[in-house]
Amino acid sequence: MLNNRKKIILIITIIILFFGLLIMFLLLNKNKNNNNTNSTKTTNAKQILNDTIFFPTINENSELLYIAGKEQAIIKYSLKDKTTIKNYPIDVPYINYVSWSNDKKLILMNTTDQINNLEIFYTYNLEQEKLSKLNENIFDPYWSDDKLIYEYLDVSKVSINQSDWDGTNFQKISDPENCDEFKYYNPDTQDIYCENVKEDMLVDFVRLNLKSKKKDILYENVFITEKIYPSEQKILIQYKKEDNNIFEIINTTDGSIFKINNITNNQNLDKFNLISDKLYYSLNNKVTSEDNIFIADTKTNTIEQKQFIGENLDPTTILLDSNNLIYFLSNNYLYKFN
Repeated sequence: MLNNRKKIILIITIIILFFGLLIMFLLLNKNKNNNNTNSTKTTNAKQILNDTIFFPTINENSELLYIAGKEQAIIKYSLKDKTTIKNYPIDVPYINYVSWSNDKKLILMNTTDQINNLEIFYTYNLEQEKLSKLNENIFDPYWSDDKLIYEYLDVSKVSINQSDWDGTNFQKISDPENCDEFKYYNPDTQDIYCENVKEDMLVDFVRLNLKSKKKDILYENVFITEKIYPSEQKILIQYKKEDNNIFEIINTTDGSIFKINNITNNQNLDKFNLISDKLYYSLNNKVTSEDNIFIADTKTNTIEQKQFIGENLDPTTILLDSNNLIYFLSNNYLYKFN
């Protein structure tokens, strides 16, 4: 009886060891497969350049423009001929972010003078090959065609101004009242969009018309984040309502507001890009290192998905060429979806 009991215990022990080893084997094999997957940069996208690039855009001639990673210069590169067209040297401090004009002939650069810890804006005209340093009292500038619109701080007074690309020939648009934080001005409609700060980080997002003096509270007493798209004349709004993330687009040309439905998994999106009527965003899968670009069509309320096997896909860098082919950055390398 004792021997039978020992045999049963031995058999159970062997079975436990067998299944334990089997589970370990499967886990190791899964990790190996994951490692192999991580080493494969993409299954459906092709790397375009071997150089690291920053702040890219594509003009109407399918020419890539970007800040070079290895040298302080703007590079113009032909995506058709796969050759560098021109190198534009620029002598500016550390670049934080840039904004390209609609025609891609002008670039606005936000820089930091790391010695004096000053934020300074520069503009560069590719046709004239000329660099201009903007006044240090200029804040939050953006392109409106070939003009700059910005806040100007004079002592304690703030005004909204417009100037030529290099900061010259400025004109005052308004001394905004009831506007704590200026966001956007549409010169065609003469509407100013701004935030008025309330308690507990909540705001009212308002529209002020300079001609009629009418004030519209578009969003009241909410925690809101917004992204301005001057080239589209649109504002993407993200806010919470009853634990749901709401995404809406303000069309500043007619004042209409459109809600984007079916955003995947009710996500709070940190990185996204709005091009025409489509919102491009990504949700990273930490297990398989797959980045899926989701394309939400705001007209049809449908979502398309493209899969990229790799890491650090940045949807804010998504670009479209003249044939609507999709380009994007991953770890500052340029890829194109097949």
